[in-house]
Amino acid sequence: MNRQDQISLLKRLLNYVDTRTTAMAARPWRNEVSVYTDPERLADQGRRIEAINARYAGDGIPFRVLRSIEMDVFIDGSCDMDDDALAGLDLVLGAFHSKLRVTEDSTERYVAALRNPAVHVLAHPKARMYGRRVGLEADWPQVFAEAATLGKAVELDGTPYRQDLNVEMATIARKAGADS
Repeated sequence: MNRQDQISLLKRLLNYVDTRTTAMAARPWRNEVSVYTDPERLADQGRRIEAINARYAGDGIPFRVLRSIEMDVFIDGSCDMDDDALAGLDLVLGAFHSKLRVTEDSTERYVAALRNPAVHVLAHPKARMYGRRVGLEADWPQVFAEAATLGKAVELDGTPYRQDLNVEMATIARKAGADS
């Protein structure tokens, strides 16, 4: 498919969907389960996204790719990318990628992550994987109320192996006023 065909296809697609943005979320360089990125690669990705957005704008396509990352958030709420690397991003997802099989209440861990000023979205909040791990436990109404108070969103990860948040938890999040 040549570039003109791609542009035509994207324009037609935008007539059918109610979105004008998407995010390209890199993964943090310390995350052992994903393709690594570091601040330099993240900046390079940002330059490439800016070029894509400029092309879309030049071609009259009302669509924008957001510069973003899904970064690790540690138990204390700190993250694995420095503030300078995060400063130019449009969207930062904070996710737990370690200590995912603990059985004690993780409410404070979630509250600490939400209070991190760099985090815009709490990614796959329960950290469950269907058939592999049940996910973390927390006082979910409290976690989602904190997200609502801070203006943070929670991700609805609908991939079949995650289903995180499930319908019950999404309902709790919505009642607490958290965006998803």
